[in-house]
Amino acid sequence: MINFPYISWWQTKVHIVIEILDKLENPIVEKNDNILIFKDNKYDLQLDLLHDFKIEGTITNPKTTKIFLLKVENLNWNKLLKNEKKYKYFISIDWDKFIEDELEDENNIDDMMQGFDPSK
Repeated sequence: MINFPYISWWQTKVHIVIEILDKLENPIVEKNDNILIFKDNKYDLQLDLLHDFKIEGTITNPKTTKIFLLKVENLNWNKLLKNEKKYKYFISIDWDKFIEDELEDENNIDDMMQGFDPSK
């Protein structure tokens, strides 16, 4: 049986943040092509991510470990892994922290409302 942690992830304009919902002991985080590799005393995982990235850093606190990835291309990630069915019960999007380009631009709502007449 595969030992796999629960993972929550979200994106900003320039980052992908992967939060492992377990404290890792001395995690090793590496990259091989689009594969994110992380290891510690509990887990030895290789995740084939959707797009190219650079590892920016890791933060571990008593309850979680966060891995910060820098997007190489300014693309929206609609999923974390190339194969979204793999580990689907263990990986979820944190919509409270997820930032989409449309939501970041406050003027976008004003632009969409131009020419809208509620009386018609």
